[in-house]
Amino acid sequence: MAIALNHIGLAVTNIEHSAQFYCSHFHFTRGEQYQLPGMKILLLHQGPMVIELLEKDDGLPPGNRAGRWDHIAFKVDDIDAVCQELTAGNVHLIDEQPRMSVFGKRILFLAGPDGEQIELTEP
Repeated sequence: MAIALNHIGLAVTNIEHSAQFYCSHFHFTRGEQYQLPGMKILLLHQGPMVIELLEKDDGLPPGNRAGRWDHIAFKVDDIDAVCQELTAGNVHLIDEQPRMSVFGKRILFLAGPDGEQIELTEP
């Protein structure tokens, strides 16, 4: 059976704030938007990657957060350049500078608008 990642669903408190973050810092584009009873959904696209932002109308993250993903990772060509761009954009970096992963790749963790962990990794 062939399997591939289809999308990442992310519970957010403010869908517009999160969309702005991912679009401006990681060059995602806004896609389809849906309104369900009590929930807004917005898909963000960047090449084959899709992030599904989910916001309850009360501004609280939907569902039980206990099983949420630990982090998402983006592969970048130049982690130092991206780090400088994020610092200039006042993005909260969890790591002060890139470090080596257990896989021998340079990585850096930062925080998204709802505290979600985002990993940057070089090829």
